[in-house]
Amino acid sequence: VLRNFGWLDADEVPILITLGPKGSRWSARADWLLMVLCRRLSFPGRMEETCKTVGGSCTYVSQAWNFVLDFIFKKYRFMMSNIKRYAPWFAEMAAWLWERGCPHDNLVGFADGTDQFVCRSIGPKGGKRFNIYQRSNYSAKKKRHALVWQDVLLVNGLNSIWGPYAGRHHDAGIVDHTGLLDDLADVSKDLGVDYAVFGDAAYPLTRHCFPACKAPKGCKLATPQKNYNLIMSRFRTPVENNFAAEGQQWGFIQHVQNQRLGRSAVGKQYIARAFLHNCYTLLYDSITSVQHGGFVSENPITLEWFMDASN
Repeated sequence: VLRNFGWLDADEVPILITLGPKGSRWSARADWLLMVLCRRLSFPGRMEETCKTVGGSCTYVSQAWNFVLDFIFKKYRFMMSNIKRYAPWFAEMAAWLWERGCPHDNLVGFADGTDQFVCRSIGPKGGKRFNIYQRSNYSAKKKRHALVWQDVLLVNGLNSIWGPYAGRHHDAGIVDHTGLLDDLADVSKDLGVDYAVFGDAAYPLTRHCFPACKAPKGCKLATPQKNYNLIMSRFRTPVENNFAAEGQQWGFIQHVQNQRLGRSAVGKQYIARAFLHNCYTLLYDSITSVQHGGFVSENPITLEWFMDASN
């Protein structure tokens, strides 16, 4: 069941092992809670299928599932959106990309917006209670209802996320609302180097954000701009592959029929998936680092440090 971590590596996840609740209503083993979390997020399906695998009634397993989601959301939500905690590794990341042909010597990550597709919201008994969510969560670009997350994938393969935002919002507005560029400005002021992230053409051009070149309507890109986009595409491809691998490893969220706003913890599930994928990256090699040639830090980030929310 724990195909993403393996039973031997389960003991290397100290915080998750201490998840066992000791309330007055029920209790459970911590490794069993980890099994419920991984089994539920790994495969799309009904709760009855999870119960047959992990053992226990649907009520008991559902309580365990909701408890783990609440725990990760409360303890690690703000940690997952704190890019400042990786500032001690920014110099190594930028130097590593520069040595491999990146035209920027201060680039530390790649920003991108991710759509989490959800079901069309409906009210009870066909009412109009959730019609406001239908309008706000409808993405005109994707022609589907979705929640939007702002992701920044660092060179070491770890992912920082902000959100969720309604599907109608644009990436440029979301990145301004998250405060990502302000956090990079604070880190740059402390370290004395203007570190930045790279995004697609939808992102604004600032000291801390480099977008891809886009020709105005009716015009064509110049040759240097085409060459720039070609060079940066070699670095952006592993980023897209990392997002695809995350969806394949934790396929529950890809099953849109399970993503029902107002009836399930849709946002908490995405945060739990990103959190587990970062743990997987630290236990094993990141697909981004492997395709880029293997980023190796002199002082690598440990799983214990990552799961310490005080850092």
